[in-house]
Amino acid sequence: MMIMRRLGWVTFLFCAGCGGSTGLGQEYVPPPTPQGGDLGPLSPVQKDTRLWYNLQSVFRREGSDAQGATQGEAQTGGALCLRVDEIKDTSISAYKDANETLIIARVKATSTSGASDLDASDQNNPNATPYEVDALLQPLWLKRMMPSSTRHGFERPYATTFDTQSPPLPDKGLQQLLFFDPRELANKNWGGWESIDEKLTKNFLNTFLQYFLEPPYGQAFFLDSHKFRMRKVTPSSTCSTATDVQHCPTEGCTWTTPPGGNQSQCMSLYTLRVLWRENMAAPIELAGPVVHMLELMYDQRGILFSANEIIEKDQWVDDVLPSGITSCADVCMSAGVSNWGSWETSASDAPCSF
Repeated sequence: MMIMRRLGWVTFLFCAGCGGSTGLGQEYVPPPTPQGGDLGPLSPVQKDTRLWYNLQSVFRREGSDAQGATQGEAQTGGALCLRVDEIKDTSISAYKDANETLIIARVKATSTSGASDLDASDQNNPNATPYEVDALLQPLWLKRMMPSSTRHGFERPYATTFDTQSPPLPDKGLQQLLFFDPRELANKNWGGWESIDEKLTKNFLNTFLQYFLEPPYGQAFFLDSHKFRMRKVTPSSTCSTATDVQHCPTEGCTWTTPPGGNQSQCMSLYTLRVLWRENMAAPIELAGPVVHMLELMYDQRGILFSANEIIEKDQWVDDVLPSGITSCADVCMSAGVSNWGSWETSASDAPCSF
């Protein structure tokens, strides 16, 4: 059974070559943490941080029946656990000449019940292999960033290097999805989420959105609200002072359930939601004009809070794109990566803990 989680207005990765230099099955022993920190504020991500993510992707070929049961659905799902072992921080003297801070973490992926392979099934083809189910879901960006459903290389905790200045784009994998550096680092020409100083042109938003300023899209596409729409939130650091859902949004804050928690609160979350029109050739059920939505949310440390994606048939014809898509219904695809907190302290047991 797949784990589902509701995040705000929406319910809810094939990764070749993911991993560091340590071989599969070998114990990773991190080097001693370098002394220093005299080059500015240290990375907000701490050594020994433990994270548990729920992974899910779905292809609905048709709507539900009269009893509400799904029909013709293919899906994959699982859990991913991560433990930070080392941070090669550019604010530490030993790494001051590096291009960016790198996070080294061991990663393990399992099914929702703890099996080595992720869950994979297709109602239209009960004999489908995990490879065939993965192939059906390849139009989803997030699916291509998730571990494959079988032989993914994370059966045991595997040392993996994560970038912090490369936003997640198609075929980039986990290394670009789970972290970003929220600091403004003048000596690295890095502006964090978005640059306040115009000299710091390199930042998360600019780097991500550059994808839509290049072919097959371009500036005219980017500026046309019929073809592309974006919502970004740079939150206040004082969101926790808002105690109810009405006052929370006034500072760009988000009212939602924190990872591992069971009660909603006002949180400081960096948010980027983009919607764009495109034409799909396959699968046949979605062939033709579609609307594609991706939403990314990160906490103030630059750790992924959630990533959600929906592809559905274009219902708006030539109208301006909506501000968001609330759910995946009828014929559609969706994917989600949800942070459930530490795999040691979460309210639920993490099947991938180690």
